[in-house]
Amino acid sequence: MIHRFFKRLFMSRFENMRREFTANVSHELKTPLQAISGAAELLKSDVVKEEDRKKFLDIILMESRRMTRLIADIIAISQLDSGSQIEKDDVDFVRLVREAVEALRPLANEDSVTLTLSTPLESTRIVRGSEHFLEAIVSNLVINAIHYNRPGGIVDIKLDYDRGHMTLTVSDTGIGIEKDHHERIFERFYRVDKSRSRKSGGTGLGLSIVRNAVRLHKGEITLDSTPDKGSVFTVSLPYA
Repeated sequence: MIHRFFKRLFMSRFENMRREFTANVSHELKTPLQAISGAAELLKSDVVKEEDRKKFLDIILMESRRMTRLIADIIAISQLDSGSQIEKDDVDFVRLVREAVEALRPLANEDSVTLTLSTPLESTRIVRGSEHFLEAIVSNLVINAIHYNRPGGIVDIKLDYDRGHMTLTVSDTGIGIEKDHHERIFERFYRVDKSRSRKSGGTGLGLSIVRNAVRLHKGEITLDSTPDKGSVFTVSLPYA
């Protein structure tokens, strides 16, 4: 009887989470679709002045990219939920971090944020896992640190190792996060600053992907943040 009770309770909670996730996805897709549809209709009606056409085309492009990011993140969440479908390999985590950070320098420059990176002197350090999701951990943390920073701010990425674990630390000089939000920011579609997140093109899934990808690799993630002083995310991963 007790087993059946807990099984029903688990299934009920799982079903509620599934319905909530579906509703959130529908809501998140609705916003860019409405923007794209509205801009396209205005362009088709010929009421838009020639000098304003680029503005509406930019809206269509921006919202299309936002939808693409959202769909990619939804696929990532689905893969992480399944777990068994994800292939693992030997990944040079030092190389991966360097390449991910370099790829994000143009984004940091756009927001007038400086990226600093320090890694171990050794050229390689192997982590057994999915290169795709290991890269997602690094990129999502750095992107968040950029978007929630200030003009002239700094994002400091450090990589170190000790006693069989790689430690990735991403620190920023941004707006920080109230303690009440520290656990909830890892929930799907949860946003502390909704207007800022949408303006930056965020999907609300980035930190959820990070947490689940860290768990996939049997690692841990912690957050230390103070409002108006910045945030520090620390990821610890076992290495081969």
